This record gives sequence, C-alpha cells and structure tokens, in this order.
Amino acid sequence: MLARLLECRTFKHAAVALDDLMARAERSLPRRAGLDDVFVEMVPDVLAGVTPDRVRRAYLRAIAPKPTPPKLDISHLPMVRVSVREAIDEVWHRMRRDRRATFRELTENAPDRLHVVVAFLAVLELYKQGVIEIDQAINFGDIVVEWVADSAASGPGTGFDAYEG
Repeated sequence: MLARLLECRTFKHAAVALDDLMARAERSLPRRAGLDDVFVEMVPDVLAGVTPDRVRRAYLRAIAPKPTPPKLDISHLPMVRVSVREAIDEVWHRMRRDRRATFRELTENAPDRLHVVVAFLAVLELYKQGVIEIDQAINFGDIVVEWVADSAASGPGTGFDAYEG
C-alpha cells in the first residue's frame, strides 16, 4: 500500500515538472538565423496558439503581486540551549572517573533527545582527540566508551570543534 502511494506521489511530481517545462517552453523562441532554406520550413510557428486572451492572462500573471510566504510565529516556544562544550566536560570527568561505560549509561539521565544528541557529539569529539575509544560489538548493540588518555590529563583541551544548538 505504501509503495503504491509513493508511486502515485512520484507520478504526481513528474506531472508537475512536465507541466512546468511545457509552460517554460511556451516562452521560448527558436533560432532562425543561420538555417538553410530547407530547414526554415521545419521550424515551428512561434505564434501558433498565441491568442489575445493568452497574452492578457500572461500580462496579468506578470503584474500580479507575488504572495508573501506565511510567517510562523515561534516566539511562544522556549529556546533550548545545549552546549556541547559542557557535555564534553561532563563526559570527560565521568570517563576519567569510571574508565568504561556504555553510551546508554552516559545518557540515562538525559532529559530529552537533544541532550542525547549533544552527548553523542561530545563522545565523538573526545574520540577525535584520542581521549577515549569507542566499540560496538554488534549492529544496534550498546556503544562501549573506554578511557584511554593518560591519567595525568587534567581536563579537556581547547582544540574541540564548537557546536551550539
């Protein structure tokens, strides 16, 4: 059923695209210069199908004011600001203390999906810096995060990519 709906949607989009191409082709003019006399007769009549009514409708479409896109008011939504830098610090200190944890354990107290995504970015940044190793034994299995940095490391460095969301 879903495949049939997707197929119908595809044909609908194709029809819209073809209609757009036809509308653009109506405004095209063939080149006449440089044609041999034999081929001049083969060039379609550029004024075929042009009527005063079609010219009037084209003119009205051209001078009609363009609709302004609707504005979506989001002022009533609270802006959630989550810092990857803070998440890096949290993961750094937790991994330095625990030495090994699953990503599920690292994010078990995350209040929402955004915090989980930010924690994942923090883990990737720490991995990029060579502070931790990441392993996943099977597809869709738990992601195991393991501390591999020198125990004398005092804190996350400054070479991390800055993400603000």
